[in-house]
Amino acid sequence: MKAIVYESNTGFTKQYAEMLSAKTGLPLYARTDANNQLAPKTDILYLGWLSAGAVHGYTKAAKRFHICGIIGVGLQDPTEDSVKELRARNHIDQIPVFYLQGGLDCGKLNFLQRRLMNMMRKIVTKSLASKPELTRQELQHLQILEHGGSYVKVENLNPVLRWMETSS
Repeated sequence: MKAIVYESNTGFTKQYAEMLSAKTGLPLYARTDANNQLAPKTDILYLGWLSAGAVHGYTKAAKRFHICGIIGVGLQDPTEDSVKELRARNHIDQIPVFYLQGGLDCGKLNFLQRRLMNMMRKIVTKSLASKPELTRQELQHLQILEHGGSYVKVENLNPVLRWMETSS
């Protein structure tokens, strides 16, 4: 891989991209800058923020670069199912896919995104309210939905870093 390319909406994807660049020494580019600074078909690792399961910027990046791996950054818990959903919704077959949990900053969302987040918040809150007892993780998720916050941690990158070490 020659570079890390990302598209970030509220900054959480950018934080992961910066951490990966620091850990690997690979140069880092926002997707729009990469178009001008990297040659077509350059091997890259792509990170994009998620909305309704779509990895933003992925399709445009895939037309220009050779994507060796993809990371989707979203709000839900990272599970095998979230990776399968990422693959299916974005039509990704052959390359490694990772899901990283980002965060929420409603102040950086546009009007439509805030409205959608409010609807999601109501659905999640209602679903969790029916439980007799909430786990620590569920309480944290509710807190972030209500007030914003971040799940970004350098240790979340460990599976990506292991893959990068074995694939180089």
